[in-house]
Formats: sequence, C-alpha cells, structure tokens
Amino acid sequence: MSDPRRFVDLDTGLPRRYGLDSQLEYHHLALTLVNPAVVQVREQVGPLPFIDDSGKTAKHFIDLVIQNQDGRRIAVAVKPTERLASGRFIRELECLKESIVPKIADELRLVTEHCISRVHAFNAIMYQRFALCPDQDVDARVAEVLKSVHGDISICDLTRLCRAGGARVDAFKTRVLPG
Repeated sequence: MSDPRRFVDLDTGLPRRYGLDSQLEYHHLALTLVNPAVVQVREQVGPLPFIDDSGKTAKHFIDLVIQNQDGRRIAVAVKPTERLASGRFIRELECLKESIVPKIADELRLVTEHCISRVHAFNAIMYQRFALCPDQDVDARVAEVLKSVHGDISICDLTRLCRAGGARVDAFKTRVLPG
C-alpha cells in the first residue's frame, strides 16, 4: 500500500514523504501543492522561539511555510476549530507572529477545517496520486488531442478520442486538471 503522505516534491518533481501530524494538515498540504503560485513547501519548521503573553520564552513548530512565485512566504498553523475555544492557541500565535514576521515568513495564517473544502482536498489528493505514476504514452495522446479541442470537453469524451480506455483516466486528470 502506498504511503498517503507521499506527494510530488515541488523542487525535484520526485515522490517525497511529508511530515504531517493530522488529517487536516494532510488536506491543506494537498491543496497547497496543487496551487500553481506555490514554489516551495517546508513542513514542521522549528522549534521557533518566541516570548509568550506572560513574558516567558516558549517554542513552537509551524506546520507549513509556503513560498509563492512572487517570493511571499506564508507560515501556516493548522488546527481544528475545537482546539481554539480556550483562546490560548490564538494568543500563542499572536506572540509567535511578532517573533517570526518578517524573519521566517511575511505573514502567519491560521487554517481550520472551515477553510478547506473536502471536495477540493479530495481532488488535490487524487491529482497528486496520479502525478506520482504518469503514463507517458497516454499523456502524449492527451496532449495531441487537446491541441484540437476548443472549449470544454468531458473526461469521457477525451478518453474516447485518445483511444485509451478507462484504465488510464489518471493521465487525463493530471493533464487536464492543472489548466
């Protein structure tokens, strides 16, 4: 069975196992990796020292640091909403922000399950799975057929035009979904 935390590395294009602590982080990472504006992702960055709201030195690991094509770096803390109720984590992030912006990142974002569409996350995960096992022959046929297509085309019609059968629908998805 394949490792579900294995995605395509943006730097090398090769499979890479990412260090993730939760399903929510997994979904956010999948969505991040298919974003064409993202050029690099580092996970579990730290421990990063900061001064907490009581004046004591504390440390925190940032779940992801994302670098975009424009050079902007975004530190991301991923937490389920239920963990925010006491307000302690929000206060910790506010203190951490003072310590890491702009040295580590240009901004610090909090991502919860309310920020993520499960459908989009599933599609991003599937895209990553298919990208790990490309089919060069079908990919070449898809590219050739897409040159002559104007407007929208269904995956079923594309499969028929490429004479590839249903077994390699993944090749269509990796070719069509990014655009």
